[in-house]
Amino acid sequence: MDIATLMTVHQVLVAGGVRKAAALLERPVSSVSAALGRFQAAVATPMFATSGSRNLLTLEGRRLEASLSRAAELSLEIACLGCEPPGSTSTEDARPLRSPSPPPSVVPSLVRATHLSISLATLQRFLMIARAGSIRRAAMEIGMGQPQLTRQMRRLETELGVEVMKRGQAGVVLTEAGRSLLALAEDLDQVWNRLNEGSDDRFHRLGATTRLGAVSPLGSGSRVARIIAALVAAWPRRRARAPLFVTSASADELLAGLNAGLYDLVLVDCDQIPDGLTAQPVWQSRLALVGPVGSLVGKARADIPEILMAHRIAAPSSRTGLRQKITQLLTEELPRQLRDRMSVTEIDMIPVIANLVVDHGYLTVMPVSALAGLEGEMDAITLPDHYDIRLTLVRRSSPVADAAMAVALDILRELPFEPDGKSPDQSAKKLSKTGSGAAATSRDSVPVAARSSSSASTSDDKGRSER
Repeated sequence: MDIATLMTVHQVLVAGGVRKAAALLERPVSSVSAALGRFQAAVATPMFATSGSRNLLTLEGRRLEASLSRAAELSLEIACLGCEPPGSTSTEDARPLRSPSPPPSVVPSLVRATHLSISLATLQRFLMIARAGSIRRAAMEIGMGQPQLTRQMRRLETELGVEVMKRGQAGVVLTEAGRSLLALAEDLDQVWNRLNEGSDDRFHRLGATTRLGAVSPLGSGSRVARIIAALVAAWPRRRARAPLFVTSASADELLAGLNAGLYDLVLVDCDQIPDGLTAQPVWQSRLALVGPVGSLVGKARADIPEILMAHRIAAPSSRTGLRQKITQLLTEELPRQLRDRMSVTEIDMIPVIANLVVDHGYLTVMPVSALAGLEGEMDAITLPDHYDIRLTLVRRSSPVADAAMAVALDILRELPFEPDGKSPDQSAKKLSKTGSGAAATSRDSVPVAARSSSSASTSDDKGRSER
């Protein structure tokens, strides 16, 4: 870890994203992103979660925020020792670390500071020299050669642009700048210990854990919820030494997290999988255009354009696979001039979307299988099969991810679903009779991963609500 990384990561925080921080610091986006990755690896916890173009603090990130801010402030003061008279670092130099919009006069100091290559290990060795009073004695304590340690201190002085110690036969004497560096380095060492506290334990736990990211379930009875619960329940019998940790996010965030190494596997509901990733479909379901009771009476698929124009639409954000299907429906059913006139309410909370439909007259698109039990509250028109939504397990190939994928697929192939006497399509047909009158599909939703299993397993899957 080095002081440039600490300042760079803090700028990602205050600027609200990697690209904005890169522009401010005059550094390539890839360099800033790499600094963020190094920091998260060092503290063994994800500080940030990606949301569109922004990096939002995780709960653990919020806990460490104050320490990171202080570490960045101290790092900038160290970097500026050669810019101002020793011990008189201006308050302006510290300001950009607390404001997302630093004054133009402050930016050059920050830009220069984040190009220095002063590691925390070098500062810790400087502390040992200052305490020992001799490079030779410090080298013996550290277990490295005296010439090597001397060269490291000279590089430190070159980077800072100021002499920090006078060398003599009796040992070393700190200069005024050296005494300032001593105080700052001691403070930074304590702050870094707070940031790094528990990282060894977190690293051990993360290294022994299989990390699964999944799209948010539609509800406790949804297919996503049931798949995740089955994986969690069966996992200890298959991989007792690598327990399963599950977290949820949007499809875009999950795929970005997979590329960033935050997950071993992700379960997403989108069709477009980036190059370099390996995908395996595990479930497929029909979609339906859904409205409140009575809104689709006497309507059929040919009436969809008229229906769309007559209602407000509630939809999740474009980061989700379901929203991609809704966009596809609007594009195929309506010309551009009509789409521009539509009212679409975007919200990433599926239960709220369902309430907007039931209580406030909105339309949305949902998996047919998720409609079981809602016959008295919603009308539905089943969409053609090219709108089908799929749940897909995705991994970036590695020994750990490959093994985790194999275990997950084995569990899903054996997944027991007890019939409840009502298939998803029967639910859609009942909705059609009580509401829209539209014909429902005769093809049941079936688990892709189970199609190679016994026919009994496939037939048992009917009748359960799923995403």
